Amino acid sequence: MKSKYLFLFLIIALSVWIKSVNLNNRYTFDWDQADAAAKVMNMVWDKKPTLLGPRVSTENGFFTGPYYYYFLLPFYFVADGHPLAGAIAAIFVGAISTILTFFVAERFYGRKIGYLAALIAASSISITSWNAMLITPLSLIGFYLCHKLLKSNRLFIPATLFASLASSIHLVVAPMIACLITAKMLSKKRLPFRILILGILSLFVFFLPTVVFDIRHQFLNFNKLLEFAGGRMTSETYPAWLFLRSFWRSLVISGYGVEKFIILIAFGYGIYKQKDNQSRILTTVWIFLPILLLSLYKGNIPEYYYGMIISLVPLFLAKFLADLFSFWLIVPLIGLLVYSQVQLVFHDRAMIPLNDKIN
Repeated sequence: MKSKYLFLFLIIALSVWIKSVNLNNRYTFDWDQADAAAKVMNMVWDKKPTLLGPRVSTENGFFTGPYYYYFLLPFYFVADGHPLAGAIAAIFVGAISTILTFFVAERFYGRKIGYLAALIAASSISITSWNAMLITPLSLIGFYLCHKLLKSNRLFIPATLFASLASSIHLVVAPMIACLITAKMLSKKRLPFRILILGILSLFVFFLPTVVFDIRHQFLNFNKLLEFAGGRMTSETYPAWLFLRSFWRSLVISGYGVEKFIILIAFGYGIYKQKDNQSRILTTVWIFLPILLLSLYKGNIPEYYYGMIISLVPLFLAKFLADLFSFWLIVPLIGLLVYSQVQLVFHDRAMIPLNDKIN
C-alpha cells in the first residue's frame, strides 16, 4: 500500500514539475485570464458574490455558471490578485487530473495500467488557465459515475448533482447528462420513482444562479444560449466537415502525427475491452455523442470542444499499449514520451507570456 502511494506521489510530482518549468515564459496571460482575474478580485474587493461565470464562444456569447470563478477565488485571494495565481490553479488542476486518471484507470484495468495512464496524463505540458482546464477532471469523474450507475442506484443523486455542476461550468461536458440517462436505460437496476424525480430536479440545482440572473434581466443569458445553439452568433461560414478536422487535431499527446492513428485504435480497443455489453454501449455513447452533436454546430469548433473524449486517452492508450507489449517494454516507451515532453518545456513560449504582461 505504501509503495502504491509512493509511486503515485512521484508521478504527481512529475506533473507539477513539468508544468512549473520555465513558467513565466510558458504561462499565457491573455484576455481570458485577465478577465477572470478581474472578476475574482472584484468579489474580494467588493465582497459581493457573482451569479455568472465566463462567456462562451464569443464576446457576445452566453455566460456559464459562476463556479469557475469561485474555484479561482482562494488562489487569487492568497496571491492578492497576482496573475501568477491562475498558473498555480492550472498546475493544481493538472495534478488533480493525474490523480483521477490513476484511480479511474486502476478501477477499470488494475494498478499497473493506472500508473501508465497517470504517467501519460502527467506528461501534459499545458498550463493555460481558463474554465476549459476543468473539463478533464470533470469528465473523468463523470465517466466513472456513469459506469457505476450500470450496476447500482446508490450514486444516482450524487451523479445528477455532479452532472449539473459540470455542465454549468463548461458546455463541453453537458453531454454527460445524456450519458447518465443512457447508463440508467442500460442498467438492470430500476430506479424508484421518488429517486428518479429527485435526480431530475438535481440536474437543475447548479443552474439556479444563472436562472436568478435571467429572471432579473429579461432572460438575456437564455436568449444568448439559444442564439449559440442555432449558430446565429457568427456570420462566418464554416464547412460542414469542420467538426472532423477539429476532432483530428484534438488527438494530441506529444505532437507526433502517427500518435493520432494510435489513439483512434486505442479508442476502439477501449470499447472492445469493456467488461460487458452495457459498458461497451455506454462507452461508445460517451465517445461518439459529442462528435455527433458538434457535427450539427454551424460555428467554429476549437479542439478543446472534444475534451470530454480526449480526457479518456490516457486510460485507453495505456491499456492498449500494455496489452500489445509486455509491461516492462511499455515502461521505457512511456518514459520516452515523458522525456520528449520534458525537452519541450525548456524551450516552449506562450504567445503572450506572463513575463511580458507583468512588464
